[in-house]
Amino acid sequence: MRLAMVATDTGTRLGAVVDGRAVDVAGVATADGLGDRTGPTDLKAVLAAGERGREWLADLLATTAASDERFSVSLDQARLAAPYVPGAKILCHVVNYIEHGSEAGIEPPEHPFFFLKPGSSVVGPRDHLLAHRWSTQMDYEVELAVIIGRPGRDISAERAYDHVAGYAVMNDVSYRDLQFNRVAPKLSMRFGQNWTQGKGLDASCPLGPWITLTDELADPYPLAIRAWVDDRLRQDGNTQHQIFKVPELIAHISRGMTLQPGDVIATGTPAGSGIADGSYLQVGQTVRCEVEGLGALLNEVIADDGRTT
Repeated sequence: MRLAMVATDTGTRLGAVVDGRAVDVAGVATADGLGDRTGPTDLKAVLAAGERGREWLADLLATTAASDERFSVSLDQARLAAPYVPGAKILCHVVNYIEHGSEAGIEPPEHPFFFLKPGSSVVGPRDHLLAHRWSTQMDYEVELAVIIGRPGRDISAERAYDHVAGYAVMNDVSYRDLQFNRVAPKLSMRFGQNWTQGKGLDASCPLGPWITLTDELADPYPLAIRAWVDDRLRQDGNTQHQIFKVPELIAHISRGMTLQPGDVIATGTPAGSGIADGSYLQVGQTVRCEVEGLGALLNEVIADDGRTT
């Protein structure tokens, strides 16, 4: 089963992706004549409900055809928002593919190492990326994103998959001159990289296009992972080549930190991002990020007009 968030004139609603359409979960649940269908109808509740939630959704969807236009919209016509739970943590691993570390001149970590992206950076799978005037080195990084379902802390690697609800595609957009403190390099010597601004500006975290739940994808290895800039294939890797796999990442980041339903764990990017040869993103270019079987993000770069929205 796949879960998407669909933007409508009355707000963003949870949709179940069926036969190329997004079915309005709440709409079907509250429709007259379909009986008592009480159950979770928001993303966080469905993720937290686990197998029980999936079974409820399957029963719900059996009450109406996906083609029923009263309750569904074609994915080609839908305005998809990011399948993100407001307030959820976005925990991103640093170098997790050896080749990416080599091209960036960074030695891979001996142990998992994470940074946070703020929720304000999240945008949908077809939204614009912003070429902020504060940076001239805007980069892209296609990543497999793990979505947490069952909450937990101090999770063992052996039980890690019990806490996974599903998977999505993420683009960890980066601003390299900010990240590496190009203007004030001594800052990095004293305080480390500027992860907050180098990774967390507005529109720097496209996520989606939906969440593929674990009943459809139980094992994220091996999956092809690719990124194109315009029509040029730039990243072409496989999740199998990760240094630290999902169980190790969850076990490490959950030490003393409770993971909640909807939290996102980004698992690192393969070689081929702009840092490799200085081919940073420019206004008018389009980035396509794809993970095998999980769909694709398609985001055009536009100039930041500086307006506060």
